[in-house]
Amino acid sequence: MNHDFPSCSACGEPCFEKYFACSKCKFLIHELCLELPQEIQHFFHPCLLSLQQEPTNFICRACEKSRSQFAYHCNRCNFCLDVECAQMFTRNFEGQNYILSCYHHHPFVLCNKERNDHVVSCDRCNQVISGEICSCNQCDIYLHRSCAAAPQQIEHPFHPNHNLTLFFDEKLLCTVSILKSLDKKVEVKYLRHKHFSIHDDKENEVCCGVCEKQVCGQSYECIRCKFFIHQDCIEPVEELQHPLQPHYNDSLIGVSRKTLPRKKFTCDACSCKSCFGFSYRCEECSFKLYANCASLKRSIKYKDHEHLLTFFEKVYDDPQCEVCNNSYTDVSYLRCVECDFNVDLLCVPLPSTIKHKYHIEPLHLVDYFVEDYSGEYYCDACENSRDPRESVYHCAACSNYVAHISCVIDEVRSNSLP
Repeated sequence: MNHDFPSCSACGEPCFEKYFACSKCKFLIHELCLELPQEIQHFFHPCLLSLQQEPTNFICRACEKSRSQFAYHCNRCNFCLDVECAQMFTRNFEGQNYILSCYHHHPFVLCNKERNDHVVSCDRCNQVISGEICSCNQCDIYLHRSCAAAPQQIEHPFHPNHNLTLFFDEKLLCTVSILKSLDKKVEVKYLRHKHFSIHDDKENEVCCGVCEKQVCGQSYECIRCKFFIHQDCIEPVEELQHPLQPHYNDSLIGVSRKTLPRKKFTCDACSCKSCFGFSYRCEECSFKLYANCASLKRSIKYKDHEHLLTFFEKVYDDPQCEVCNNSYTDVSYLRCVECDFNVDLLCVPLPSTIKHKYHIEPLHLVDYFVEDYSGEYYCDACENSRDPRESVYHCAACSNYVAHISCVIDEVRSNSLP
């Protein structure tokens, strides 16, 4: 026998047992829901959440479902959790370490990656993750701990007049998630990224995130970010039924990784014109700083220049050296971003001897070093190949330790340049 039980106005769950009801309207509430706290501090959101006791229509930011019930709400951020998710996720995460991030609406669970695990790359910096890893299993996103905990606002000497605010286009995370899930060679029953739906809007003009041309007819859409991808811009792999759109009779076409759409920008520190992902941006002017460059420090004194210089392994617009007036490609520079003052490393009077923290004997600067004629030459500091024609720091005592100048730059910095 099928019984239709009334639903609780607070949590939306059926009222199987004892509940209270209003005789004049359809308001029902579980006995336990009468004891819901008026305010909670939830790890999904940094602000205090208040219980909104008038049933209202909203989308829960945890489960992404449309609700018409009580909500835990932040008026400042327009952030909502339904009662069930507010309680369930708190129970699930008890005893686990997690990190709240200002650019992703789920918390990242912190765990240690074992050595024999498969290789995982960080979705922020694209570097391989070893040791601690922050993961959002719902969205299939993985980050270094330092990348997940990036500060939302910083003061930086490259742009001393204003604070820089962390900028991250959530469209990138949405795209990463959908392409990751559909790249797997298994039967796909749903799009793992829960924001995506099928879009068929013939009236509003929107552009594809891959080819940047106008979208006409059906496309894939992230309903949170208003991000669109042409069906023609992605490779059809298989058919699938999308649970978010159960009223569609037609199957959706799955996609594999063809082109990862990335909104590129130019970093004003290193001049790279193809940066994507994290950046720090000044809200008062157009200054943009790639997150990797934000970790660089002004630390080298050069002659009479009023500011300390920063070591850049590469400056992408090949600036003119203030000493020799030449421009170089693939040469490291000492650079003052504020003044656009650049000195290539070939023109810098480097210290002739340094003490390296990973080698007992002192290292001496030599114009070049060829230990043999095998044709294979490596830096002993980073274990990457090196050009035998480049200047390096070399140990004369043991004759077999060679280091790139860039690999011992901390020791070079400790010796003030004239």
